[in-house]
Amino acid sequence: MWGGKQKTRPSYVAPWLDRWSLPIDIHCHGLDSHDVSSLQLRVLEDINTALEARGHRAIVTAYLQGDTLADFEHFMRRFSAQRRSLPNILGVALEGPLLARTGGIPEGSKWARPPNHSEWCRIGALGALGLTYVVFSPNADSAVGMAEITKVLLDNGIAPALGHFGKDADPGFTAKRIQQVLSVVSTHGCTRRAITDHLFNDMPVNISYAWRDPAARKRRRAELEAIDLKSLSFANLDARLGPVPATLIRGARDGMLTLCLNFDGRHVDPSVCQRVVEMVGARNILAMTDSAAVGGREQLIEHDGLLYAEKDGQRVVAASATGMDRQLRTLRDELGLEANVVHQITVANPARTLALPEPSQVRLIAVDVDGTLLNSKGQLAARTTSALRQAMEAGLQVVLATGRTRRAVAEILDRLELKLPGVFVQGTLVQDGDGSILTKHVLPPEASNRVIDFARSLGFDLVAFSQTEILTEALNQNTRRFMDYNEPAPKRVGSLRDISEGRGLLKLILLGDIEAIGRARPSLEACVGAQASVVQAVPGMLDILPRESSKGAGLATVLSRLGLVRGQAMAIGDAENDIELFANAGIGVAVANAEPRLLEKADLVVSSNDNDGVAEALDWLVMQKAHTAQQMRAPDGKIN
Repeated sequence: MWGGKQKTRPSYVAPWLDRWSLPIDIHCHGLDSHDVSSLQLRVLEDINTALEARGHRAIVTAYLQGDTLADFEHFMRRFSAQRRSLPNILGVALEGPLLARTGGIPEGSKWARPPNHSEWCRIGALGALGLTYVVFSPNADSAVGMAEITKVLLDNGIAPALGHFGKDADPGFTAKRIQQVLSVVSTHGCTRRAITDHLFNDMPVNISYAWRDPAARKRRRAELEAIDLKSLSFANLDARLGPVPATLIRGARDGMLTLCLNFDGRHVDPSVCQRVVEMVGARNILAMTDSAAVGGREQLIEHDGLLYAEKDGQRVVAASATGMDRQLRTLRDELGLEANVVHQITVANPARTLALPEPSQVRLIAVDVDGTLLNSKGQLAARTTSALRQAMEAGLQVVLATGRTRRAVAEILDRLELKLPGVFVQGTLVQDGDGSILTKHVLPPEASNRVIDFARSLGFDLVAFSQTEILTEALNQNTRRFMDYNEPAPKRVGSLRDISEGRGLLKLILLGDIEAIGRARPSLEACVGAQASVVQAVPGMLDILPRESSKGAGLATVLSRLGLVRGQAMAIGDAENDIELFANAGIGVAVANAEPRLLEKADLVVSSNDNDGVAEALDWLVMQKAHTAQQMRAPDGKIN
């Protein structure tokens, strides 16, 4: 962790970022006795503690019954609100709800019927809250087409994960359904790939790929020689392995799919794993554990590195009894992979494929203006300007996210040559590089009128932002403050009520004494109710916005426009109105002069806006990305 004595380095790095190079446990249903499917936040707190002790991070995975979808939505809202206090849990995944075969899935997790379109949309909406992937079976009976399901997931930044086909599935039919999913992935425009559940497990396969009991292990060498893994090629995959694994492996080769392999030595034999890595390259492989909580939703029996469930009088493999340590040992010791390749499979690939919040994955910087980008004199410092230009030259994209109008920051846009969409007027406007409007939200007239009456009754000044003007009923020192932010002089009108009913207002700002404004806020929030939201950007001012507007929502629009997702953005801010911005960025950076509430939400705290905090953040990011690239560099100087 960096200290605050070196001026060119961040003054504080939260534990969440201090761990960015730790291996990521994909598909973790639970640890010890802590079962993710209980949908309790305290269980995640226990798992986070266990992961800390192990030195790993994880995507935790839940099973879901149809009648508990509302419970899962509530769980995801709580996770999203608390995720920065769970630094070792990078996201949540679902196994199901559309599975052709249940395998080792708990009986209570079967849906009585396939999800309908509305339910898929509800699941998709959870992508904004940290849902990273959903395991489903393309060959399952479904009320919704595979292309439509895939699009809903990708639209929301969720990776489709293909698995649980069933060993007795029709290979040709299943392969065609997989191809339907991959076709959507290839044309969608999102950076998200598809992934698999365990490759080879629970699908029709023509070869033996695991030898799990002592009797089977006696046959292992002879059967491996008969399989002749070295002779496998893309030309003979269908005939040798079967259409289903062949389609998945080709999808990985073609960059549409990342293969999840369990390197525990029991799910898939290390020799088979090694040949797959050789064929598709380490860049297209994720290590997954499928670890589960012993004594969780059902009694599991542990034997020789696997967890078994009793199904119809037979033992069925349900999960792994080993974790990331076993995966790492296999990769290093049994497969003999170089350290940089192990890092790629266990750290870089999960972050890239699932767009997890990692410094190495950041492609876009969203920066607040006042109190952040500009110093306390309202100036853009030379060092900050230089750092932004160097970041852009390194391939990073930069956008503004500000409470100001676009006109008020035109000089900054020109000086930095920012041509991308930006977030303006607290997110009520998202405008393209040429100024054209991409999204616009206005206050309902009823909510505006309530605020106007509220301000009059308590003697507060009030200004209203329309698309082209700032309006007020009184011109005074308070209402003229906006000219300090390069905004046009407020225009005096007879009645803001008449204006609110005649044209759409983007936002209202209540102005007054700092303490009086603070006391009035609870009453103002009760006044506007569910029709608007109240945020503070500057002491002595309260912004009243359309309920659907925020800097965070605006950033989500910009990311979608640019084909990016949450984990590929870093936001830098200083005020309460930047909390939502942090929530929709993978990494949140607060300058040292930020409000306490934002400092609590930050992953990284840098120097103040008067001490080049933005430049520090960018220097740190560029250095972290360079460090990751170095770790992934092969001995011959090439990038794996």
